[in-house]
Amino acid sequence: MVPLTVGEKWYLRLILYNQPVISFIDARTVDGITFQTFQESALARKLVEDENEAIIAFQWATIHSSPPELRMLFVIMTSQGFPTVKIYNDPELRIKLMQDYLLEFNNNMRYVNRLYLIVFIIFLFRRATNELLINFSLSLKDNDKRLSDYGLPTPEENETELQRALLEYDPNQQSELLMQLNTITPNTAEQQNIYNAIMDSIVNKRTSLYFIQGMGGSGKTTLAKKS
Repeated sequence: MVPLTVGEKWYLRLILYNQPVISFIDARTVDGITFQTFQESALARKLVEDENEAIIAFQWATIHSSPPELRMLFVIMTSQGFPTVKIYNDPELRIKLMQDYLLEFNNNMRYVNRLYLIVFIIFLFRRATNELLINFSLSLKDNDKRLSDYGLPTPEENETELQRALLEYDPNQQSELLMQLNTITPNTAEQQNIYNAIMDSIVNKRTSLYFIQGMGGSGKTTLAKKS
């Protein structure tokens, strides 16, 4: 007995039970089209009844539910064996799932040069999708399950805080902001010495810890922005 909650294994069993196949690829192939998952293949073979029930329930939930609530619903439906790959592959429904991630990353769009806007939008969607998959992965991990068990893609390697920062900011835009800060509030001799020390550590990739102490209004925050 294979329970529905095992995901892809259940859909593979369903295919094997109803139709002869000679390989895993053959099991994922229907009318010359090779699907990424056994779930999609089973749906294309019309082996699953009420296949749209999950999508209808999810669409109804999008009316009054927040993105975190929708993600929780998605994980519950997935872990219970419902065919949720269709939901994930639907661009509009996926946006509903990660709308808060998109809004969070979108805050940096005002700093992006128009020439790079399309590239940034693509990057924005990719980042939000990866955050979504990380969220799903962590939720399923609590039940000793993996995304691959249900035919869902796995997230890219988790980025470090530094990698996230490097990807999030446009170097040209940051250079312009630095020039503006230096023009409006140039460093004092003491501030310049601190700035040089910090930049030297960054350029030479030395792990260093700096404490900047000063009275209110002495320029600590501005110096930190420049660094």
